[in-house]
Amino acid sequence: MLPNDRLAISKAVNQERNRIRSKLQRQGTQLLREISEQLSKEHECSEGLMHCLASADTYVKLRKTLMPEIAGDGITNQIAGKASFIKNKLK
Repeated sequence: MLPNDRLAISKAVNQERNRIRSKLQRQGTQLLREISEQLSKEHECSEGLMHCLASADTYVKLRKTLMPEIAGDGITNQIAGKASFIKNKLK
């Protein structure tokens, strides 16, 4: 394989990783917004909180599965913290 081919492949791989990371960050931001809305409701619905908890757990597991190929971010840590908060609240 020629050096230029390696460079082109490496560049394409990095672009794809960045595209995936960006999409996950947008989804994570949306999830944080949904969790915050659910927690701010005066009369919290346990069904809504359980849905948020399931979504948060799924997101965190997905991000951990993709590491180190797709780097983590602060959003994942925030979502994990919110999930822990919801678990305690539902006890």
